[in-house]
Amino acid sequence: LGAAIGVTVMVAGLLPRALRDDPATHAPQAVAARPSGPPAAPPATVVEPSVAERVAQSRELEWMLQALPPRRIERVSTAATIDVLEQRIQWVDYQLSLAPEAGLSAEQEARLWDERVHLLDSLVKVRYAQTRRAF
Repeated sequence: LGAAIGVTVMVAGLLPRALRDDPATHAPQAVAARPSGPPAAPPATVVEPSVAERVAQSRELEWMLQALPPRRIERVSTAATIDVLEQRIQWVDYQLSLAPEAGLSAEQEARLWDERVHLLDSLVKVRYAQTRRAF
């Protein structure tokens, strides 16, 4: 029990970082009125993370999943959600494994890694919530 609590505390410390990186968790903010005068400079270009950064995010999320205590008892709805997420991750992994032979472009491969990171992030959040309910 002590080890499970320790892992939960450790993951709880890492989860805010994962949540901070997920735009879906941010509340919309009020838009301030623009002052009159010369037009503002165009917004800065959004820099997409590289495939290497996506792979690193994916590994960090996998580590977080491994750090969570094993599932013992779970709700059917939670088990179904976890199963769907794991199947989708497996499908993306399969597509990534075929990327060299399929001749995917760098953009297509990057989108697959984006999807994998998004799915893993969702799985970490569901599993973390499940762990929190267990205690």
